[in-house]
Amino acid sequence: MIYVIDCEGQLIKLGERIAMATGAEVLSKHEELVELAYLDSFDWLFHQSGVKLQTETGSTIDGKKTILRWIPDINALSPPAAIHLEKLPETAADLPVGKMHDSINKILGLRSLIPVARIRSRQVKLVMRDQEGKTLCRLTLEHNHARPKLGRRSLDLGCRLRLEALVGYEKAFTKTAKLLKKVNGLAAAKDDLFIQALNAAGRSPGDYSSRINISLKREWRTDKACRKILLSQLDQLERNIEGTIADTDTEFLHDLRVSVRRSRSLVDRMKIAFPKSIYVRFSKELTWLGDKTTPLRDMDVFMLYFPKYLESLRPELRVNLIPLHDFLIAHHKSEQVILVKHLHSERLENFRVKWRKYLEQPLPKKPVAQLSTRPIGEVADRYIWKSYRRLIKKGLTITQNSPDVEIHKIRITCKKLRYLLEFFSSLYSNKEVKEIVSTLKNFQENLGDFQDLSVQAVKLSNVALEMIEEGETRPDALIAIDILITKMNNKKQQVRSEFDERFSRFASAKVEKKFRKLCNKNKSDKREIKTDKTVQNKQ
Repeated sequence: MIYVIDCEGQLIKLGERIAMATGAEVLSKHEELVELAYLDSFDWLFHQSGVKLQTETGSTIDGKKTILRWIPDINALSPPAAIHLEKLPETAADLPVGKMHDSINKILGLRSLIPVARIRSRQVKLVMRDQEGKTLCRLTLEHNHARPKLGRRSLDLGCRLRLEALVGYEKAFTKTAKLLKKVNGLAAAKDDLFIQALNAAGRSPGDYSSRINISLKREWRTDKACRKILLSQLDQLERNIEGTIADTDTEFLHDLRVSVRRSRSLVDRMKIAFPKSIYVRFSKELTWLGDKTTPLRDMDVFMLYFPKYLESLRPELRVNLIPLHDFLIAHHKSEQVILVKHLHSERLENFRVKWRKYLEQPLPKKPVAQLSTRPIGEVADRYIWKSYRRLIKKGLTITQNSPDVEIHKIRITCKKLRYLLEFFSSLYSNKEVKEIVSTLKNFQENLGDFQDLSVQAVKLSNVALEMIEEGETRPDALIAIDILITKMNNKKQQVRSEFDERFSRFASAKVEKKFRKLCNKNKSDKREIKTDKTVQNKQ
């Protein structure tokens, strides 16, 4: 339980006053300086799960010690789970094996923990004991100052009293809470220290998500809706540059690339909503950025899959993959250096500035692009329907003899349809979109697994050749890689055999009915928007 009180900077005297009112014991005659930090992933995975991770670092006789607390609710009667650490953790791997490790790892996944807010706290600790000297509950009196980014002054967050229960002594906790009512000026905290510290750092919970969450209106002009979507993706791109450069975790680059792919997809699909010069110019820059980020992402994927590579081999063969691991680490570092140069480049800066300038400028009253002023609701209906029909037609051409490249083309078409559904989801019933996306995901997973196995098998083969060129002569290492490639190709065939069943489910009359309802498409309605090529030639 948390209370606020005006301490006027005199924590020791206030602590003695609280001790007299409650019968608590002041543990120290001196204030302790403690560094508090709230940890979360960049995309707020713990906040979304209703959990706060708080670290408390203070000095002891043996040096600095850190306590990590798992706090499910600020006013919970049960004590937060806590473990002792040597330093702030960056991943679940930095935690000792146990429940805390497993719980954090389950939520965190591939992301890293970062301090989203920091606080410098002067503290005085008190305890309530029974007649036998057993500790019944703990009280911590603290004067907090938020520590914003460098260059900004710290912010006084005032004084608080934190009352913590111990397992088995909940009655003592309740009794102490009643006694605290006698302390003048003490009141239950209505605000959250975590939120205050975040505000001081210029952040708010959930201020970043890679999910598309844009509210559009069906009567809006198409160019207005497209610009809003593209601005959100530019924001996402820019928010992930710093983390990609720092190599904080692989998801920064992943999210950056997602924003580029989404932007390219929308610009390409809706190109007749833009002047031709704009479409050509910025499509080229988005393609350039996508290409430059690919080599490092390939290395990321190899590193992420490496534990699975090991698991797929017999235990006695796993040591033979050490040369592959060393090769991947070395090349990951070199690709990171190359990408950082591109992210610091004048070309990327010019693209970001000019792209934002175009997207934020007023809409033209007499646009050149003919689709610009059409209502986005009508346009979204027709483009989603056309993308769906295109996907069905391509899927029906696939046979057991179709080359891998044809499966890849269907995957791209599937992804473009998924993007359209995500871009324009606010124009439709949330339930209807979720049902369609769920069905699409099932089919998309099969295509994605097939593509991943196909690409990794080819790239691993190329890696083996590069290793040989760089002097790798150990046959055991190359044999182990060859075994991996064989296993991937076998798995790929298994995934390929599932294509017909997955596609049949997606191409069913039931799913078509859902698309027709979503897109307001009757069987007798054959009206279509002019093809991109027809309109583009007129600009």
